[in-house]
Amino acid sequence: MSTQAIFFNRSDPRYDMALTFRNNGNKSNQINGFEERGLDDIEFRFTWNIIQSSDFIFTSNRGKRTFDSQIFDLRDFEIMYMKLNPEINIRLGTKMRVVTK
Repeated sequence: MSTQAIFFNRSDPRYDMALTFRNNGNKSNQINGFEERGLDDIEFRFTWNIIQSSDFIFTSNRGKRTFDSQIFDLRDFEIMYMKLNPEINIRLGTKMRVVTK
């Protein structure tokens, strides 16, 4: 498993951006063959403080999930996916927060 991230303006409370790369895979040797799983993912995250008590967060993911079994070929798959997640956080006080997704 490996994860690399690039940040821009990370400590600024007004806005920041992050680009994250993930590569996760494992291979298991069974008595009757192997099973192999994989995940390759790229994530972009943008956070913008609209006003002092609210944030706009946009997250985008794109990647590929794979599974390969030597003995059960019907279980093999390769899924390409893309996710877009806009979100608005509104802080109404120190103990109350409203999140819209």
